[in-house]
Amino acid sequence: MKQSQFSVTGVVLAGGRGERMQGQDKGLVLYNGKPLIEYALSQLANTNHILINHNRSQQEYEEYGVELIQDNPLEGIEPQSGPLVGIYTALKAAKDDWVLFVPCDTPELPKQFADRLLSPLKSYINSQDGSQKPRQGAVVFDGDFLQPLHLVLHRSVADNLLAFLRTGQRRANAWLRSLNLIQVDFSDVKSQFKNINQIQDVI
Repeated sequence: MKQSQFSVTGVVLAGGRGERMQGQDKGLVLYNGKPLIEYALSQLANTNHILINHNRSQQEYEEYGVELIQDNPLEGIEPQSGPLVGIYTALKAAKDDWVLFVPCDTPELPKQFADRLLSPLKSYINSQDGSQKPRQGAVVFDGDFLQPLHLVLHRSVADNLLAFLRTGQRRANAWLRSLNLIQVDFSDVKSQFKNINQIQDVI
């Protein structure tokens, strides 16, 4: 993927409040002896650039040697008001046309997650003839539901997202329905998208 025309910035979404984690920064919580952030970073190893979207623990995240970004201050929109604000921030900061997102709280993703998600999008780009409405990204479908924070987006959708946020809406699924995305079937590994939400999940 590196140095190709299909260039990708990888983003770990780690900017949440951790309310169900007793206020702890979820990305730094240990799971099987390793911080959750490290599982997410490993999924992005082959992207051109890596960003961590965070809103605290600056010093701890600096140790990973990648670029850190905090939620953009937007008029009328509070920082840490949901993952879509982090996605918007990353789309504006991305150095590549495509931006691959992984939340910090799904440590059991399949090892080839990124390649599997990106492959249909790359095939579409290589075959498009201009007669179809352009695809704006791809999102995981687990057989029952979309996994709205496991996705790749073209950075040009940032303005669309900002307009959505300014309406007061914050639900990722609602926004994704307005986009032309490829739904990539991961139903055979549905259980590997289980997210770590509470302290009990890591004990």
